[in-house]
Amino acid sequence: MTNPITESKLYIENAKLILSEKAQKEDDRYYDVKYIKMAAHTAYSGVLLVVDYLLGAKKKGPKDVGWYKQ
Repeated sequence: MTNPITESKLYIENAKLILSEKAQKEDDRYYDVKYIKMAAHTAYSGVLLVVDYLLGAKKKGPKDVGWYKQ
């Protein structure tokens, strides 16, 4: 198993890559909604990896909102 923090950084880098290579940019704004959503989801998944790690999650994958509140 890889370090979740290192893996999370890879997710963030992938999100940046998606934006820089795929999303169309004009006047310092991205306009291709498909790739903006894809990059946002990738970054969010990376953040959840670290949150799960810090909160002591025993398994990977989606968790119920109640799990995070608890």
